[in-house]
Amino acid sequence: MSNSDRDIGLALVTGATGFVGAELVGALLKRGHEVRVLVRERAAAEAWLAAGAQPHVGDLRQPESLKRALEGVETVFHSAALLGPPSAPEGDFRAANVDGTKNLVEASIAEGVGRFIHVSSVAVSGGAPSCEPVDEEWQGEPRGRYAISKRLAEDLFAGYAEARMEVVIVRPGLVYGARSVTTRKLFRLIETGRMVVIGKGANGVQPVAVEDLVEALVLAASSKNISGRIYNIVGPTPLTTMQMCEEIAAAYGVDPPRIRIPVALARVAAFACETMLPAGLRRLPIDSTKVDFFQLHHVYSWKRAAEDLKWRPMIDFASGARRIASGGER
Repeated sequence: MSNSDRDIGLALVTGATGFVGAELVGALLKRGHEVRVLVRERAAAEAWLAAGAQPHVGDLRQPESLKRALEGVETVFHSAALLGPPSAPEGDFRAANVDGTKNLVEASIAEGVGRFIHVSSVAVSGGAPSCEPVDEEWQGEPRGRYAISKRLAEDLFAGYAEARMEVVIVRPGLVYGARSVTTRKLFRLIETGRMVVIGKGANGVQPVAVEDLVEALVLAASSKNISGRIYNIVGPTPLTTMQMCEEIAAAYGVDPPRIRIPVALARVAAFACETMLPAGLRRLPIDSTKVDFFQLHHVYSWKRAAEDLKWRPMIDFASGARRIASGGER
């Protein structure tokens, strides 16, 4: 019996209105899987119904709304999360990313779900100490309310170790793709020459194409004998943040970013924005997340995923950048 013959069965996907969740649902439907999506708005439900999925209107913060969504489900892909803004109250992150996950896990166990795929983030590790890749056992201190909440969400699963439901944690790196709002914004800033680099941009990063991430998620659901495992899912090779910007510029045939500001000045400005501007403002001129983007190393080994899932990232960043710049989505 191969390691990739588990039947996914009826799959429930949370976060289907987000970038990764939507890509995952589309891929599952294309492969012929039966998919149910948990959405909060009826308009989103109607859109997914038209696409061939089974929509269910519910809310992770309301446990009573989850039972019917999970009836008959064999595999849960939990990709819903509050990403920001970084200045949002800590309670908002906890309610969405910790309490919401807890509600879904408990409801999944109660309904007899076979496997729970938790989409976490490499941010829970707090970043790598250098440009040398670290594995899943590395534990630094997560930075920011999002990363802390995702670490707390991972910690929840230790409390359900005796449950029959299998759990697999997938930690994506920086995910990019043509349909990502964040990707489009970054590419547009570089294309128009308005990108500002903080410091030297010499920190290591490992962006992963959304297609590669989706393939890893499907393998995490279909591979046998991997319950309790954690997998880093990142791009094929590390590069610096500045090199990443240069690849994007090259894809457009423009000069790489020239505007730079010192790290110390950026941190002062970020602190001022986060403490003086309204907490709910989604687009601060600068914040700690933007500073960390140019400072923290996020380089990780994907050896475990290669060994257990037979997965490897197929799209290098230069190729991915050229495809997005040219208007291609696949």
